[in-house]
Amino acid sequence: MGQRQIRPRPLGFAFLPFTCEITEFVQPGTQASLVIGVDSTRSGLGDKHAGWLEPVRLFAEPASYISRFHISTDLDSQYRDATMKVWLRMDFHGAADAHVKLSLKDTEGRPVALSPSVVELTAATPETITDVPVDNPLKWDAEHPRLYTLKVSVIGGDGAVLETLSRRFGFVKIERAGRRVLINGREVKPRGGGWYGGGYSVQEMVDNNMNHTRAKSAYEELLDDCDQLGIYALDEDPVDFAKNRRQ
Repeated sequence: MGQRQIRPRPLGFAFLPFTCEITEFVQPGTQASLVIGVDSTRSGLGDKHAGWLEPVRLFAEPASYISRFHISTDLDSQYRDATMKVWLRMDFHGAADAHVKLSLKDTEGRPVALSPSVVELTAATPETITDVPVDNPLKWDAEHPRLYTLKVSVIGGDGAVLETLSRRFGFVKIERAGRRVLINGREVKPRGGGWYGGGYSVQEMVDNNMNHTRAKSAYEELLDDCDQLGIYALDEDPVDFAKNRRQ
C-alpha cells in the first residue's frame, strides 16, 4: 500500500489519549503498517516535555459501536446504598438504534440484579447517562480494594450480540471537607509520592505502606493496578504546564 498520512488534531501535550479512524486507509486481507511520528517541538503546552507516553493499540470495531463507556458512583447520605452512573455513547453507521444490555457482577463474580438493565440509544439520541441504583454494595477503599465488573453488550435486532465491553470499578465516594479528605465518609491521610514512569511499581507502593500517588502519564494499566491493589491515584492535569510555556 502507498503511504498516506493521517493528521489528528494537535494535542499540545501527550498526557491526553486520542483515537484515529483509519478504516478508509486499510483493506481486509491485506497487510498494513501503522507508523507513528512525534513532533518534539518544545512550544506552548508542550514546552516542558515531548515524546510518546501512551501504549498504542490497533483494533477493529463493528459498523456501529460504543465510542464512550464511563462509570462513576455515588453513595447516599448514610454511605450505604449506591447509584451507578453509566455514560454511554454509540457511533451509528447504518443502524438506526441500539439496545445496550447492562450486567453487573460483584467481587466474587456473582450477578447483581439491575433496574434498568437495558439502555436504548438511537441515531437521534446517541449518548446518555443512566442512573442505576445498587443496594448496599461492598465499598472500595485503599484497605479494601473491592472491584465490581460491569459488562455492556450491544444487542442486534435478531438478538445477536454485536459488541461487548467490560470495565472493573469500585463503589466509592470521595469528598473534601476543608483540609480533610473523606473516603466513604471516613477521613483518610494520603501517604505517598509522585509516580513519574519508572523506579517502582504499584505493588512496591503498597509494600511500603503507601496509599496515594500523583501520577504523571497515568496510562490505563497503571490506574488499573491502583484500583486492584488499593492506591488513591491523582492523575496529573496536562493543562497545568501552560504556566511554563515560552513563546
